[in-house]
Amino acid sequence: LSQRMVTEGGGSDDARVTWMFQATTNRKPTPREIPVLKQLLAEQRATFSADTNAATQLLKVGEAKNNPALDSVELAAGTVLAQALLNHDGAVMRR
Repeated sequence: LSQRMVTEGGGSDDARVTWMFQATTNRKPTPREIPVLKQLLAEQRATFSADTNAATQLLKVGEAKNNPALDSVELAAGTVLAQALLNHDGAVMRR
């Protein structure tokens, strides 16, 4: 999901968090949600920039291989954003 955000979500953080939110919840984020999502993405980007080994380790988890041409810091930050959004009530399927 993070890889798709980087390749399909646009070049700005606004566009990327909006894309990720819509991909996980099937609705647009509210004006109050966008700054929170952008802050999370920026914080994670800073964390993984300071520790690129942590980004590499995170991206080793799972079966799908990441595109090596994409920035591992950006993919790791997007992965954390995806994890947070997948835990959002709007992303949980209710029966």
